[in-house]
Amino acid sequence: MRSSHGHFVKASGLRWLSFMVLTPVPWAGVVKALPVLTLLAPSERSDHQRGLRHKLLTDWARQGILQLCRWLPGRDIVFVGDSSFAVHELAHAPPGRATLISRLRLDANFFAPPARRDAHTMGRPAQKGRPCPS
Repeated sequence: MRSSHGHFVKASGLRWLSFMVLTPVPWAGVVKALPVLTLLAPSERSDHQRGLRHKLLTDWARQGILQLCRWLPGRDIVFVGDSSFAVHELAHAPPGRATLISRLRLDANFFAPPARRDAHTMGRPAQKGRPCPS
C-alpha cells in the first residue's frame, strides 16, 4: 500500500541503520556497498513498552560513526546521510579525519561562531555570529 496526499499509510516495523564500505569488484567492473556495521534503532513506542530510555536515530548514528572511526584508525572516512542526519550534534561528532555529508534545507543559513563575551557584557549570550556567505 502506498501513501498519497489524501491517504497516509504507516507501517510498523524495524528501523535499521547500516554503515557500508564502498569497494570495487574487479571482475564485475562495478562498485558494491558492503555492510560493516548495522544497528537496530527501536521506535519510541517500542522503547516505552520495554521500559527503556528512548535514543534518537542521530544518537545511534553518532555512536556508529565513533565506533567505525575507532575500528579504522588510519583511514579518511566519509559518512553520507539524508536530511534526518543534518543536526549539529552529529556534525560535530566525527573526528578530524572523518567527514559527514548530509542534505540541508534549501533555506539553511550558515553563521560563524558567536563572538567571545567579556565579563562586563550585559544581556543574553549570543547564539550565533555573523552570517557566512551563502
